[in-house]
Amino acid sequence: MPTQRAGAGVGVIDGIIYVVGGDSGGAPGGVATATVEAYDPSTDSWTTKAPMSIPRIYPGVAALDGILYAVGGDSAAVSGTGVESRVETYDPATNHWTTRTPMPVPRAGLGLTVLGGTLYAVGGFNDRDILVTVEAYDKAGDAWIEKAPMVPQWGFAVCSDANVLYVIGGEDSVTWPVGTVQVYHP
Repeated sequence: MPTQRAGAGVGVIDGIIYVVGGDSGGAPGGVATATVEAYDPSTDSWTTKAPMSIPRIYPGVAALDGILYAVGGDSAAVSGTGVESRVETYDPATNHWTTRTPMPVPRAGLGLTVLGGTLYAVGGFNDRDILVTVEAYDKAGDAWIEKAPMVPQWGFAVCSDANVLYVIGGEDSVTWPVGTVQVYHP
């Protein structure tokens, strides 16, 4: 990858893997980046794309209907002090980012996935707490809808299959990993 980093988000559109934001290092606590790079496995090559409007570590990233979403994240150099509610969408056809309605609850380290054609933002942390928040994005109305809460976690893997959303592992405090699987049925 041209820009080394940790805490980035990843989404896939038409077989191209987009790596969004993250911590590019270089300072205690991290340095957030707005960098977006795309990897094409068919050519084994990287391309730099338009950056997000602000740098972010631990954004939630997912693709829905050919559009890449970057949600939340931490915009500060020291993780946990610049937690965002910002939502941006990237259109690969135009190489352009567009600002959308922000999430009601600012957070970083959240999971973002698509379930039944709806984008779900789950868990994460703010500058004080690990969160239980689950919100669904109504694309047509450009609005967020609060859903049933989850067990508080962040830094987990999230995926969906048919009608179920899975939250796997993560941390239930700043220092303790967990081996749990949470299952959400909308």
